[in-house]
Amino acid sequence: MYMILTLVLMSLAGAQLSTLTGELYQDFREIDRQRLAIEAENVAAAVAEFEDRFARYPDDLDELVAEADYATLELDIDPRIVYELRRDVSMGAGGGAWTFDRALVFARDPFAHDSDALFLSDNQCGGDFTVDPASFCPPRAIFARVIEDASRPASAIGFVREHLIRTLGVMADHFSIAGGFPTEGGGAVEMNPGDAAFLGGVVGYAGGGPACGGTYVLGSVFVSCDSLFDPVYGNPIEYVYIDSNHAVLQVQTPIQDESGNPVFIAEEIFIPASVL
Repeated sequence: MYMILTLVLMSLAGAQLSTLTGELYQDFREIDRQRLAIEAENVAAAVAEFEDRFARYPDDLDELVAEADYATLELDIDPRIVYELRRDVSMGAGGGAWTFDRALVFARDPFAHDSDALFLSDNQCGGDFTVDPASFCPPRAIFARVIEDASRPASAIGFVREHLIRTLGVMADHFSIAGGFPTEGGGAVEMNPGDAAFLGGVVGYAGGGPACGGTYVLGSVFVSCDSLFDPVYGNPIEYVYIDSNHAVLQVQTPIQDESGNPVFIAEEIFIPASVL
């Protein structure tokens, strides 16, 4: 009788221990999921901030953490956090004449999907995240966030266009003084009808945007470094001197159209001789 009672007690203790072990395991899994979700969210936020600063997404997470501001993230990037990038995604019919980039940061639940490929293909609210504008929502994602800049090309083009118009206004000030658009500045470049040259070369500045400082002479007016480079991508602005009454400012952007060609932004000013 004593032996039977002992066996029963041992069996009950074993069952309780097994239940407790299972509960602890479930608690551990939940804590791990929450930690992983927080880390993945931090990575996604850093990717979005990187795009805001540099007008493009990092090629991979190594490039992201190589930036000094995000170096501490390297400690947080769990190997289960995956970064996918698709460049030059078409906006589709009626969406616009250019392409944009789309990124995805996700942490899959290893108990729901055996591989990243299966996770990516298991989208419950659309097709492939690279071509479908719908949010990416797999059935059991610890974390998944689509980051895209579909609106950036339009806003960037508008911002650069306004910048070119303001610079043309400065050139119009020269026109009102000299009776024509400027043909020279502080540099060695002298503009003849039909010529095109970077404004930096005309005013005598040969460096890049980040190093530029001060003001420069353009004909009878002064221009700052802001007038020499576009304010979004930092590319040099080109001056096309058509004739004394007609001038164009243009800049090449990293935006691509659906054929893969770079998009140029241009603004012109023309003052007919009849109004002089």
